[in-house]
Amino acid sequence: MPLTPNGKLDRKALPEPDFSLLQKTYRAPESEREQTLAAIWCAVLGLECVGLDDNFFELGGDSIVSIQVVSRARAAGLQLSPKDLFQHQTLQALARVAGDFVAPDAPVAIAAFEAPDAAQLAALGLNPEQIEDLYPLSPMQQGMLFHGMDGSEGGVYVNQLRVEVQDLDVERFRAAWQAALDAHDNLRAGVHWHAVGTANGQPVQAVHKHVELPLEVLDWRGREDMDAALDQLAAAERSRSFDLERPPLLRLVLVRSAEASHQLVYTHHHILLDGWSNAQLFAEALRRYNGESIAEQGRYRDYIHWLQVQDQQQAQDFWSARLQGFAQPTVLADSLARPVEGSGHGLEYSRYDAAATERLKAFARSQRVTLNTLVQAAWILLLQRYTGQQRVAFGATVAGRPAQLVGADSLLGLFINTLPIVQAPSEHADLGDWLRELQAYNLDVREFEHTPLYDIQRWAGQAGQALFDSIIVFENYPVDEVLRSAQGPRFGELKSKDETSIPMDLAVRVGERLEIEYQYLRAHFSAASVARLRGNMEQVLDSLLHGAGKRVGELQCLSANDRAALAACRGPHQSLPPAEPVHLAIARQASLRGDEVALICGDEEVDYAALERDSNRLAHRLMALGVGRKSGSAWPCRAACAFRWRCWRCSRLAVPTCRWTPSTRASAWSSR
Repeated sequence: MPLTPNGKLDRKALPEPDFSLLQKTYRAPESEREQTLAAIWCAVLGLECVGLDDNFFELGGDSIVSIQVVSRARAAGLQLSPKDLFQHQTLQALARVAGDFVAPDAPVAIAAFEAPDAAQLAALGLNPEQIEDLYPLSPMQQGMLFHGMDGSEGGVYVNQLRVEVQDLDVERFRAAWQAALDAHDNLRAGVHWHAVGTANGQPVQAVHKHVELPLEVLDWRGREDMDAALDQLAAAERSRSFDLERPPLLRLVLVRSAEASHQLVYTHHHILLDGWSNAQLFAEALRRYNGESIAEQGRYRDYIHWLQVQDQQQAQDFWSARLQGFAQPTVLADSLARPVEGSGHGLEYSRYDAAATERLKAFARSQRVTLNTLVQAAWILLLQRYTGQQRVAFGATVAGRPAQLVGADSLLGLFINTLPIVQAPSEHADLGDWLRELQAYNLDVREFEHTPLYDIQRWAGQAGQALFDSIIVFENYPVDEVLRSAQGPRFGELKSKDETSIPMDLAVRVGERLEIEYQYLRAHFSAASVARLRGNMEQVLDSLLHGAGKRVGELQCLSANDRAALAACRGPHQSLPPAEPVHLAIARQASLRGDEVALICGDEEVDYAALERDSNRLAHRLMALGVGRKSGSAWPCRAACAFRWRCWRCSRLAVPTCRWTPSTRASAWSSR
């Protein structure tokens, strides 16, 4: 409980009571619109019933699920946007703002790429008889392609899932996955950039008419070193590079470890699929395994075309306004001690139990924000403290699935994007107000979340230079939920591994328990620095819990370990004898050893006698000009250090100035 300095309960610091969970009366949806939305919520959230007062986010909704709601609402004739769900979170409030969906005259999903001709395919070294389609890469795919070719360590953008499977029919499993590859164009696509003959000289992806599923089946029954052997196998699969020109950019290994048990190792390149798409792919493969029919879905090329018809000028205007005042990249690694040497990735974790997680969720509800916003706020405050910059930025990974694109929630592919979250919270700002401003910022950028990061960097005047070296990924990819709820085979605990080229990557996972994974490049951060950073992050989140009604600057950012170390450095209080004033000590030294050097500054040397003599002359001159004791005397930054000492010697304050000093600051000094 928050306490006053006197140890009493600080009632003003208590958060507003949250009575939403005490709602005892269930109010059923009444109007047709309310009933339609209730059915959609039940379907996407896996619930049996939803009441008018139920809150979308308290029921488990998030940004990805909001896209599903929007898509299904449009199919049912209702017009919504993801932003509507954040601003009107109860079913009744959402029903009031839902409009009637009017389909556009020309569906945006109609592709407009010309069919590849034989000359184009020949330039790429492709057989026209084997190619179904050819279209450009998305901006995020281009970014991953670039970073994959820059000589970075193996394993970057190669993701892997491992899980034990009981009672698996291997041939049915193979057939189900092969059918999924046959159904989705981008799963059969290879990436070409060596000899580009289309798309204005840009890399392209060529969709093959057919590819075979790479599935290796091993029988390791009876092995005594099973765990170690599986670890070695998984590591070897991740270290094997993908030939991006030869699809599919995924592979599976099934290891029979016991009579009715297999170990599945699934490895794929991130340029192919994002986390949400992986969950959908697993769900579809399991449905096919169980003999269920799958409705025909859209194509990834529809998304590529949607990207190409967006208004870039609108995006530039939007981002230019958000980037005003952002003059310096936020590089966290430069603010910490660099490791002596290091390679690869390191990991650090913050883990919260169910009770602590619920307290964070309750505080977020009381401030009318999401838990994602709280985590972002804590990171922003840490960036300010570590870098010393008022205006800071980090990257937020967003879903990137446009609500305007029909069926976007069910498409497979790479849709995610990384966008800059730029904030400059004042220490005097009310915490709750700033949290809501931060959430509003996140909602606003969703309208332009498709914008390539390299364009945003250019508009910020930082072309070719990163705006930040840390990102936050709020993971809501329910692969484990898909496997747990699957009919047929039984799945064990899921293990995942993915690595990026970002120096500091925070992966936030929320369920019953909150977990924050700090994945960092050892070439940029030391393990000790990241451990301290984790402790500070946990402290800020704890401070947020008790921050209702407080100013941002009142939050405690130092961890308990840091505070203890600081107290140890201070040591016990000691009474020291009065020290001789420095100007008197200089005068005494001038009389005893006047020809010895008193000051060395660059090439300049001044002895005690000269320092004392010149200081006295300067004192008399300043007094003649009307400068009194403890007055300030401006001096140029490049002025001789002896001059600075002379100012101090005659009890004047030396104020550094330079030609870059803002005129308002110089005027303020003059007025004092």
